[in-house]
Amino acid sequence: MTLVGISFVSAPAANAGDSPNIQICHATSSEKNPYNPVTISKTAIVTGKGDQGHGSQHDGDIIPPFTYGDPLKTYPGKNWTPENQAIYNNSCNIPLKVATPLAPTYTPGTCINPNGTVNLSDQPVGVTLNSGPILDGNIWKVSYVPTEGYKFANETSGIFAFTVVGPDSSDPNWDVEAGACKLPNMGAGISSEALMIGGGLIGAGMLFLAVSLFTRRRQTA
Repeated sequence: MTLVGISFVSAPAANAGDSPNIQICHATSSEKNPYNPVTISKTAIVTGKGDQGHGSQHDGDIIPPFTYGDPLKTYPGKNWTPENQAIYNNSCNIPLKVATPLAPTYTPGTCINPNGTVNLSDQPVGVTLNSGPILDGNIWKVSYVPTEGYKFANETSGIFAFTVVGPDSSDPNWDVEAGACKLPNMGAGISSEALMIGGGLIGAGMLFLAVSLFTRRRQTA
């Protein structure tokens, strides 16, 4: 019996997941929207024909490396820097930079300024004051927002609050015996008699002015 040998030749394996098209970041002339995601043919990129030749004519386009053709060839990519890879992976949007607001500081209250003072810090690039300092009850509130092109690490990064801390016995105007503030010029420096004399003089002056105006009106009538 004669045996006939039969051989099987397998076809070239297709490039798994390969596609004739690819997405690129097409450079625009817009400052607010510098790139648009577009899907074009790989052939147009390699040959520079059709689709306005993104591979050879559009200098600002971001194109990832890809394989194409038969036999398989490799296109090395265009403007495929680490920074541009981040743009490509962010749907062709420039990733926002992270800014960190510097916290204000709080100076406790004194007898003259019982609510204390919130001291705003000079902020880094990317941080803008939103509101404050605002006193809400006994809470000071300050908030910041990121400027365009920036973001904060989380939603509460730019929010600060300080509880009012009033004066204590270390204040030079603190009355130890009374356990409270004694404002300047309200202690022994001004007596009750002095206040009465001052008030009397002011009253006499107002009475004299009123009589003078009344007399003048009668003379002109």
